[in-house]
Amino acid sequence: MSDQNNHISDLPNLENLSPAVKFFLNKTRKKLKGHERRQFMARVVSRLGYGRQLKAEKELGWDRKTIFKGTKELKAGITYIDIFSDRGRKCSEKHYPNLLEDIKKIVDPISQTDPTFHTTSLYSPITAKEVHRRGYKSTPL
Repeated sequence: MSDQNNHISDLPNLENLSPAVKFFLNKTRKKLKGHERRQFMARVVSRLGYGRQLKAEKELGWDRKTIFKGTKELKAGITYIDIFSDRGRKCSEKHYPNLLEDIKKIVDPISQTDPTFHTTSLYSPITAKEVHRRGYKSTPL
C-alpha cells in the first residue's frame, strides 16, 4: 500500500460496505503509521464520492483532519514529518530551572548513609509533602 501508484479499486458507498470490509479497512489503517496511514486513509476516502471525509468519520471512525492532511500529501507529492518529541508536557526542569538545587538545599541537611550500609548512597527520610512544608512552594503549571 505504500506505493503511490497502487490504487484501491472503486469502493461502493460507505453505508453499503459490509462490516467485514469496514473491519479490514480499520485493521489495515491501525497497522500503518505516520504518513503511510494518512495516505492510505486519503486513498480510501478519495474513492467514496461526495461527502467522503464526513462519511469516513461517521462510518469508520476516522479523523477528518488526518484524512485532509493525507489528501494534501498525496496532491502535493510531499510527506509531512511528524515531530512527536515537541508535543506534550515539558519536563519540570523547563518550568523550574532551579528545582533540583532547591530540593537539595532542603533535603541535604537531613540526609544520612544507607542504614544497611550496602551502598554508599545517601538516604533522605522525607516525603514530597514534607519538602513542600519545609519551604519549596511550587506554583501550578
